[in-house]
Amino acid sequence: MAGRVLLVALGAVGALLGLALAAAGVVLLVLTGRDTTFGGAEADLSTDRYALVTEAAGLGGGGVDATVRVRVRSNQGGPVFVGVAPAADVDRYLAGTGNAELVDVRLSPLRATLVPSDGTRAPAAPGAGPSWTVSASGSGEQTIDVPVRDGGQRLVIMNADAAAGVDVTAALSVRAPFLRRLALGLLIAGAVVAPIGGLLLAAGVRRAMRGRAPAAESE
Repeated sequence: MAGRVLLVALGAVGALLGLALAAAGVVLLVLTGRDTTFGGAEADLSTDRYALVTEAAGLGGGGVDATVRVRVRSNQGGPVFVGVAPAADVDRYLAGTGNAELVDVRLSPLRATLVPSDGTRAPAAPGAGPSWTVSASGSGEQTIDVPVRDGGQRLVIMNADAAAGVDVTAALSVRAPFLRRLALGLLIAGAVVAPIGGLLLAAGVRRAMRGRAPAAESE
């Protein structure tokens, strides 16, 4: 009796676990798409200060196979700057200037809370600023691709001439090829575990039915 109950219990758990793993793999594939990218929907960001600044989205997890893409264009038609640099360098560059920090950043669409800070000086043009890890500047849409890396990195968006009043349309997306591999792994695991669970469940049910048959005959 105990053996039959154990088989049924293990089979049910295995079948449900396998289905859950497969479902998680499917959802992950749908969310990341064929190019393993999620996010990327645009949103307007603006401040009357000199710069929008935050930690570069998704950075700080060394060893992860992922790239953050940042797209920015000015809503006023002028040249815009977007760049990423070590946090300490950015802090020195913007020290004493008015800027707005983006916190609680969310993707698709881009959403963030702007926390303004006041200052009494104007920053130098970004070309004369810190040694940017990666940057782009000019009219029209500007795009940078930032590999995920160790260490604090901060994303800076400002007018190319460092003038106050930043008004842009921006988008952040993350390309993570490892997520596709993870999704395929979940699908394979589900395809293996679910049938095994189903076989155990079926075996337990058959044994239970065989056990009932002699009892019925004896009555």
